[in-house]
Amino acid sequence: MKILIIKLGTLGDVIISTAIIKQIIKHHNNDNITLLTTPSFENLFSNFNKLKTVSFSRKGILNTVKAIRWIRKQG
Repeated sequence: MKILIIKLGTLGDVIISTAIIKQIIKHHNNDNITLLTTPSFENLFSNFNKLKTVSFSRKGILNTVKAIRWIRKQG
């Protein structure tokens, strides 16, 4: 199963979500889990085992379109 977690919020929201993300990883240990976040938060999740991180900037319509295109390509 593929699981996409989208977390593009502010620093406080991202930090609060880390416990939930850890539980998702624990529960879906054999699944493909990807986190979509901003470049500034990507390093916060670098030590999470079995979590692939992808980052896109939130600024500008072009970056939004790039993120949407990436999501659609993932199926």
